[in-house]
Amino acid sequence: LKIIGFDKPKDCLRRWRKIYLKQGEASLVSKSSRELNLKKKTNIKDELKRAKARIKYLEMENNFLKKIDALERTVIK
Repeated sequence: LKIIGFDKPKDCLRRWRKIYLKQGEASLVSKSSRELNLKKKTNIKDELKRAKARIKYLEMENNFLKKIDALERTVIK
């Protein structure tokens, strides 16, 4: 007879042990929801900053390609 979820505690312990070995004791201490929200906000801000930088880069690249295209057209004429 096999009980559903019988191995769940073993899996949790295995996962926690792995986290402990990789990141230390502090990684297992529960964090308040406020700390987690601050971390999420920081990550969102970083993602937004990276997205804006990527958009700026792509706009510059697009303008450059347009100028090259225009120069090629003048040379062909």
